[in-house]
Parts: sequence; structure tokens; C-alpha cells
Amino acid sequence: MKINAVFLRILMILKFVAELIGLIVTAGLAVTLLVVGDLTLLPAGTLEPFIVEGIEVTPAVIERFRMPFVIIMAIAAGALLLAMISTLKASKALKECAKGRPFSEESASALKAAGIMELLSGLVSVGGTVFAAMAFQKLDIHPVATAGSGATVNLVFLANAALMFMLSGVAKYGNELERQSSYSAISQMKENSED
Repeated sequence: MKINAVFLRILMILKFVAELIGLIVTAGLAVTLLVVGDLTLLPAGTLEPFIVEGIEVTPAVIERFRMPFVIIMAIAAGALLLAMISTLKASKALKECAKGRPFSEESASALKAAGIMELLSGLVSVGGTVFAAMAFQKLDIHPVATAGSGATVNLVFLANAALMFMLSGVAKYGNELERQSSYSAISQMKENSED
């Protein structure tokens, strides 16, 4: 069990690093969009228009996207931050397992906290997806606004959070059984010493 816990902790560290990179990139994009001035004021020919899914992207189109995109990036950064906290909490529980204490109170509380953070991260992500769909529909951006090509929501976070909550319950129950077993052993030793 210790080897598996160590291996899973390594995977958690890699997951954390990937989430950190995602957070840095996402926050960087949001800040860049906030700092860059009005692109429509650029001299003609400075920013050449380009085509994305049949739409000519000009400085005016980019300006229409600016604030919704900044808000979406901020929401994504929030979701990533919550996911990073969830990863750290799950890693803490795995650390307890690696020490041979899978049923410790620390493990149970870390798993519960990981489940809560996973749930919050997923809900923030869903909120961002809904906001993006609504914002782009209002902007009348063809590929996003057309029927059948709408936003999709990944609900895997519900299963992940439920799993964390169940594992927390198992750890808490195991802790209680270990405590009862210790109490029974001590009681038995007292009875034997009195005889």
C-alpha cells in the first residue's frame, strides 16, 4: 500500500504542476488583455486580420471579445486554484497512507476537504461555461451561437467529489474501528491483569 501511495503522490505532484502552469497561462492571458490598449486605435495594417472558422478576426472583433474573455479567464483561474487546493488535500491524504495511516483523522479530513474543493472547482467551471455561452451568444459570434454547437459541460467533477467524500467516510469509519479495537485490547489486557 505504501508504494501505491507514493506513486499516487508523484502523480498528484505532476497534476499540481500542470494546474499551476494552467493557472499562470490563464492569469497571464487575462492580465495581458486588460493591459493592452484599444486595438481599434492601432494604425491600419499594424494588426493583420485573420480567419477563424470562417470569421474574419479584426481589431474590432477582438475588442468585442475582450471583457468576456477576461472574465472567462478569471473564472478559469479561480477553478484552477480550487483544483490545486483539492490536489494538495488529496496529496496530504496519500502522505498519511504512505506513512501507514490510511485511517487517520488527518486522512479523513484531507479527503473531505479535497472533495469540497473538487466540487467548488467544478461548479465554478460550469459557471464559466454558462457565462461564456451567454456572452458569446449576445455577441452574436457565429460558430458559438449557432444551434447544435453550444457549450458542453463536463460533470466528471461530481463523480470525483463523490469519490473523495466516500473515501473520507471510509477513512473515518476505519479510524473509529481502530479506536474501538484499541479500546477493546486495552480492556482485555486490564481484565487479564486483574485475574
